Amino acid sequence: MKNSILAGLFAMLLFSGCSLVSEQTISPTPATPEKPTMDIVLYTGDPQAVPSTDKSATVTIYKLTLTNPVTDAAVAINGTALTVTATNSGTYIGDLTIGAGAAITVVATVDGTAYTVSKTNFTTYPVITQPTAGATLQATASNNFTWNAAAPATDLIGYYVINNDYNHRLGSVNPITAESFTSSANDPNLQAGAASIHVMAYSRSSFVTGGNTGTFWLFGISQPVSVTVQ
Repeated sequence: MKNSILAGLFAMLLFSGCSLVSEQTISPTPATPEKPTMDIVLYTGDPQAVPSTDKSATVTIYKLTLTNPVTDAAVAINGTALTVTATNSGTYIGDLTIGAGAAITVVATVDGTAYTVSKTNFTTYPVITQPTAGATLQATASNNFTWNAAAPATDLIGYYVINNDYNHRLGSVNPITAESFTSSANDPNLQAGAASIHVMAYSRSSFVTGGNTGTFWLFGISQPVSVTVQ
């Protein structure tokens, strides 16, 4: 009789224990949001030379790879909001004016976290010394271009010599060996007619956001020199 009672109590306890275990809820550990990577392209100086297909500011945000773009971020440069492109490529664009030597602050808010990148603009843009305004260049011959250097030289990679805008590059000086360049004869980007010559300095620097390394491309554009090509 005693053994029967003990056996019954043991069965009750065992059943009760099983019920308690079965009623427990184990909450999964919340996934940590993946940290974003940013790539920044910013044109400063004379806006005329910005590529006709671009805006002066472009910020691309992605996670892991470019195939995983972030399309719901809030992005601003010096307080000016950028808008995501219609292609949902994780690219945010806008037009803004940033003066020589000005501080540049890029803020991107992703998954509730604000990521900030800071840089200082060129203090001095290139100044073209040859050709001079009103000069005549030859479409069928080589032409010489010279300029005063941009400053500071920190992170400076080289220069582009362009006609009208970045899409019509006559050539580049990279690495920097001198502030001069000689174009090729019969360059398709230098046709007969009116031309507007610019020199564009460009620098590249790296930064870290959330443990990931991004790239900041900064362009400093000279004032144009108007010439005639024949």
